[in-house]
Amino acid sequence: MPKNTVGGKKYKQQKHKTDDLPNKPLLEREEGQEYAVVTKLLGNSRVSGLFYDRELKKAREIICILRPGLKKKRQWAKIGSIILISLRDFEKDKADVLHVYNEEETKKLKRKNILDSQLLNREGQGGEDEFGFLDNEDEDEEILEKPQKKKEIRPKNNISVQDFGLPPIESSDDELDNV
Repeated sequence: MPKNTVGGKKYKQQKHKTDDLPNKPLLEREEGQEYAVVTKLLGNSRVSGLFYDRELKKAREIICILRPGLKKKRQWAKIGSIILISLRDFEKDKADVLHVYNEEETKKLKRKNILDSQLLNREGQGGEDEFGFLDNEDEDEEILEKPQKKKEIRPKNNISVQDFGLPPIESSDDELDNV
């Protein structure tokens, strides 16, 4: 039977369409919603997000749950990405992720000065400085000046002699000097 390549059901026509519209309206925060930066990926559709709490007037880290609708829209959160979260009234330590902003939308939010300055400072850090390198030369010199213990090398007698049925070679000091 020939393959239907010309027309047919509507789901075939919708298969190749994408959700990336150039003039898609920018989703901004409302009451009870905040902008956050993803700091850790926890697995099981959860991320750890850092947001600026207006009531406490400080940055706070919270567990954010990615809803199944985001997976259908193919919005994936990664470390350092900006997300829109909805704070829960009944659980203070959890929030729901409403939208994950892509790079273009994040640039628009920055241009409009919608994002908090504390949030912008945290966004660039996104896991790049995990190792905590030393910057001062004084601290480097102190580490180098510490006496280091030298390991004592002990000779090991692990030489084995195998007998292949050949007569042993006798060497004398005179033969070694000639070589």
